[in-house]
Amino acid sequence: MNAYVYLNEGDGHYFGWTPEHVGDLELVCMLHDLPEDRHPLSLLDDLFTELNIGDTYLDAADDYRAAGNRSLSVGDVVLLENSADTQTAYACSHDGWGKLPPEVVRVFTVQS
Repeated sequence: MNAYVYLNEGDGHYFGWTPEHVGDLELVCMLHDLPEDRHPLSLLDDLFTELNIGDTYLDAADDYRAAGNRSLSVGDVVLLENSADTQTAYACSHDGWGKLPPEVVRVFTVQS
């Protein structure tokens, strides 16, 4: 499993992701060879913890912070790609993760 982290720098992104934010997303982190057997929402929760606090098995926080990235937050997007090249995008919201529609995933596929 691969994860692509997009930070949303658009106005009002802290209110949540909207399709208008597509042009405001910046790919800032790529994690490869993540466990395929994890439920996507569990993996996303670990990724959120790692990029905000550190101290998970993902071991990406140091490089993420060294690159000058802010904490993963509401309005940001993570694209997950499994070994069969199936891609699913999720937006961070105030109450967890929301799966984005397939037509939005195609936009991220071009950027990843």
